[in-house]
Order: sequence, then C-alpha cells, then structure tokens
Amino acid sequence: MVLFDLLKMTKEKILILVLLLVFLSPSYLNIGCITGICSSEIEVCACGFLPLEFFVTFVWVYVIAAFIVEFALMLRKIINKK
Repeated sequence: MVLFDLLKMTKEKILILVLLLVFLSPSYLNIGCITGICSSEIEVCACGFLPLEFFVTFVWVYVIAAFIVEFALMLRKIINKK
C-alpha cells in the first residue's frame, strides 16, 4: 500500500519528503537537542550544526509547504473537472 502511494507522488511531494528525511536524520538530531539535557559526555547539545529553533522552524516550513502543495493540487483537480 505504501509503495503504491509513493508511485502516485508528484515531484513536489518527493522533494519535500527528501528534505524532511535529510533534516530528520540522526546526524542532525540527538537526545541533547530534544531534551535540552546535556551530560559531560555530550560536548555539543544541538541538532548537528543547526540550533533547535532553526530545526523546528525549518521542519514547520516544509510541513506547511506540503499542505499548500496538497491544497493546490486538490484545487487544480477540481478546476480541471469543471
């Protein structure tokens, strides 16, 4: 079922998905970043090279962009049917 959904994805959706996967990868996300708690073993408490605020903002921008793309595609389908 998931594979079938991936085959129906547009280029815009694939780009958004890839960017989200890149920024959600373990190299950018660690436990110190999520909890804000750093032990002496963790030298840098951040999402890789990105601060947490930038990371969260960046993800929200792409989530909102995904909804806008989805809404635009839905409107285009409705307009094309008329």
